[in-house]
Amino acid sequence: DGQLKLWDPLTWRELRSFDADQDFVRSSAFGPTGERCLSVDSQRALRIWNLISGEEIKSLHLNEQALCLSAWTSNSLMLAGMEGGNMRLLDPAIPRELHRFATGNQADLWAVGLTPDGSLGVSSSASGAMLWHLDRGAAWHRFEEAALRSRAALQLNAHDGVALRALGEWYQFRR
Repeated sequence: DGQLKLWDPLTWRELRSFDADQDFVRSSAFGPTGERCLSVDSQRALRIWNLISGEEIKSLHLNEQALCLSAWTSNSLMLAGMEGGNMRLLDPAIPRELHRFATGNQADLWAVGLTPDGSLGVSSSASGAMLWHLDRGAAWHRFEEAALRSRAALQLNAHDGVALRALGEWYQFRR
């Protein structure tokens, strides 16, 4: 219905509705302070919303359809998973594209994630999950586990090694 809706997770009460003015919202992610939200819609528009006022702050038209968004890090980085298997590193505060990654497959990306510091990213599609060095712009490791070839949300942590979580399971990879 072209609406982006903010819900109270405890009461399931709608707190605010944002007029995205498009067919439907494909994905959204909160900003690091919880005061902003980024959405991508079916018309390839990436929009930043003020969650307090409900106003659209900025928008960016993409030339490809984004299907999923990662969390928005405190240093203003975000990943967008695209149709056709590409991935984009974005600065949502501006908004602008910082880097484009070719994942090497034609499958649409279902989920993307990145570490809190924005140094590592992960993408998932029907062909599996790929770990990325974002600062180098290069693929690092391919995960072949079946659970990672799903539309599940991905959680990525990096300390001594890398832990990737999907469907409630953790997958470890040492640096």
